[in-house]
Amino acid sequence: ALISLKAQSKNLTFNINIDKNLPVHLYGDDVRIRQILTNLLSNAIKYTKQGTVTLNIMGERKDPEVTLHRSVIDTGIGIKEEHLADLFETYKRIEDDSNHYIEGTGLGLTITMHLLKLMGSELQVRSEYGKGSKFFFDLRQTATGSMTIGEYQQQKTNVPTKKNWTS
Repeated sequence: ALISLKAQSKNLTFNINIDKNLPVHLYGDDVRIRQILTNLLSNAIKYTKQGTVTLNIMGERKDPEVTLHRSVIDTGIGIKEEHLADLFETYKRIEDDSNHYIEGTGLGLTITMHLLKLMGSELQVRSEYGKGSKFFFDLRQTATGSMTIGEYQQQKTNVPTKKNWTS
């Protein structure tokens, strides 16, 4: 909700695309995964003046494991190719004419990178200066149930509503 409000405050379109065939229940460190996605989405919003920020969560299921492909794509200022390696250095900020107004410590991506490494993954980035960036990673998790997101959403919409009866 906070990410959505940040995007709205900048008049950005915030899209979320989630594969409805993914399982609802997965075994993993949901707090850290949420922290990683929050860091990536916050950066995308911070560095995007207009346009869109999109979160994609797709996956491949080979029971009981699921490989989730997560990506955050923005139409922001982008990153020059010569600065891509600097992204993951602690406290190092890329200073450029296009981002001199943006505040931050430079720790978000470093923390994200270390958390992903602990989970057996790595953060990847593709960017085109002036057009936007895509930060993405794959993460294997174990499904702990058979219900899919699509089935869950269908079940939620079919819940009967409580009616008030008067006599």
